[in-house]
Amino acid sequence: MRTYAPLFRCCRVETSGRAAVVDMTSVVKPDVYRVLVVILVPGFVATAPWLSGVFWPALRDARTWIDMVIPIGMTGFCLCLVVGLILENIGSALEVNWADEWIRKEYPRLAGNWNSYLQQKTDGELIAQRYIRVFVTRYKFELSMVPALLVSMAGFAVAHYFDQGLTTSKTFFLVGLMAVVTWWLLQVTLSSALVLAKTRGLVIRALKAQQAAPKAGDGERCRFTGCCRTSTHSPVGGVADP
Repeated sequence: MRTYAPLFRCCRVETSGRAAVVDMTSVVKPDVYRVLVVILVPGFVATAPWLSGVFWPALRDARTWIDMVIPIGMTGFCLCLVVGLILENIGSALEVNWADEWIRKEYPRLAGNWNSYLQQKTDGELIAQRYIRVFVTRYKFELSMVPALLVSMAGFAVAHYFDQGLTTSKTFFLVGLMAVVTWWLLQVTLSSALVLAKTRGLVIRALKAQQAAPKAGDGERCRFTGCCRTSTHSPVGGVADP
């Protein structure tokens, strides 16, 4: 299974005369990144055509922003956040009722991996677990963008109906393009769901293998000295072979 190279790499900085390694990925926390990608971006995509094309056409005029940058910005941010949260719930329902249902029908052996995956315990972290954590963010984005694009298409259509949107040709072009992207995202979500199911299976097998492996210090006892076999003993005088 291929994974993508990290966007940021570790770099060295001087701290008190000593080199210290700084993880650049810590600049953007996972929770912040998740809110941005899974909630705010779909919320903006769904809200923008309705806000600027139907309810507040004056937003397309730069003069509207001169004395109202902060109020407009805060209003837009809150609307995108609220709409994005609603879309995330819709996307989660889409995940459970459509993508997961498809996995149960097409790949029944993989459907039970989720419960088994949650029951596993590990002190360390597998590479597959890191991959899942990164991949889930993209998967949630795909799920949230499907209802966001549908709402956005409706917004462009309603704005055109009230003669407050784009021209007819541009409206049809954008709506058609978003319809194609929506169909493509639906196909991609199936592929992403399958990748996640297979990766969970890899994690389960790896954790079971770790649990079955003997712990350090519990090696085979030497039949000549009774100690843990860390070297090969000679049967004569207990002298180790070179």
